[in-house]
Amino acid sequence: MHGVLTWLKKHWLWVAIVAFALSRIYIFLNPPPYVRYFEEYANIWYYGWPPYLKHWYEYPPATIPFVLGPLLLDLAGIGKYALNFRLMSLFFDMVLFGLILRVMSKLKYSDLTRLANALFYILLTLKAKDFMYENLDLLFGMTLFVPAVAPLLLGKGRSVVQWLMYWLGTGLKLVNAPLAALYFFNSKEKLMKRLVIPLVTCIVIWAVPLAIFRSSLSVILVYHKDRQLQVESFPSLVVRGVNLITKSEEIYFSQYKSFDLRGPVSDIVLPISTIAMIGFMGLLVLYIWRHRQQAANPAFMMKVTLLFVFGYFLTNKVFSTPYHLWYLPLLVVFPYKNWRQRGFFYAVTAIFLGVATTRIPSVEVVKGLFLDTSLPIFTQIPATLLLLWGATKLETVQPFQLREWAEEKAQQVVETLRQKTKKVKRKLR
Repeated sequence: MHGVLTWLKKHWLWVAIVAFALSRIYIFLNPPPYVRYFEEYANIWYYGWPPYLKHWYEYPPATIPFVLGPLLLDLAGIGKYALNFRLMSLFFDMVLFGLILRVMSKLKYSDLTRLANALFYILLTLKAKDFMYENLDLLFGMTLFVPAVAPLLLGKGRSVVQWLMYWLGTGLKLVNAPLAALYFFNSKEKLMKRLVIPLVTCIVIWAVPLAIFRSSLSVILVYHKDRQLQVESFPSLVVRGVNLITKSEEIYFSQYKSFDLRGPVSDIVLPISTIAMIGFMGLLVLYIWRHRQQAANPAFMMKVTLLFVFGYFLTNKVFSTPYHLWYLPLLVVFPYKNWRQRGFFYAVTAIFLGVATTRIPSVEVVKGLFLDTSLPIFTQIPATLLLLWGATKLETVQPFQLREWAEEKAQQVVETLRQKTKKVKRKLR
């Protein structure tokens, strides 16, 4: 046993890479049987019904090239839409895993901890294989992950990367808007530069869509405003729990192609969830402001991003299973205080994602989708609350894994001060 552990310590990186490669081959060769690809949207646009202007399209405009690109390749005789879309998603997946490995190499982990983290990520994403490559949530997860770990990976140019990923994230989902405060205080540049960088990067991502679609982009907001409680959302699970007693609610397939709830209890909970989400995001921005001196600390950035994700899960009326891809990379690389804390998050996450991706015997509402079981009520509600509570307890005051990073940054500051002192002395002479 000791020999095996020694070998794993020595070759952990290659073991992780081989395990990842094998898992991705399996995922790629075994697509889910029932998938609604974006292909129908791409065809609608290509053949004369542009998004927002004529087509009631629910996603922000940065999704358009990723949705339309696979069709253009298909029409050019390169592959088929589904294959092209999955290949694009596989590329994002490979880049993200490479970044995870790179971040872990920057943190003061033992080699076995690095391997355990990598294998946990591989196993959970393997369990989530049916939605890994069928949507853009993997890419959105990357737009949350990269800015949070940028201080570990980049030097002077990190603000540009952070803001580019931020605006790309808003162009994919819009929901990450409150994190702007985190990236603003993360920068130590002069105020003017801190304002110019987000403005320029915003123009890079949003200028063309705003010029083309203008006020038609409000369709996105109208679409979301009209949506009801989606059955997988936390507020919906609360209603479903109450419905075990009241028997007053019903599940129906809405015009937005999702299973929603309606009934007297749903009508009460729906506006409460909206107010709760706005209130939580306001509190998060206030929390960032109060701790703005820590904003350059990657552990703090990871913590705040996790708080944002789990708070969003807790309060938003819409939740889709692929949203689990948003937080997994951050949970894996976070510099936990000890293995007890890491084990807590890993256990809760395994249950949270495991139940969400498991077919539980019950009456089948639609092919492959079971909605009338009560098990998620007793697992997903506690899991969401525990993950949010756990995120509030994460320590960010220079965890031991970040000491080398902190020492390196301190040396850079000292060197900068020395250079400035030399310049001042020269001028005085």
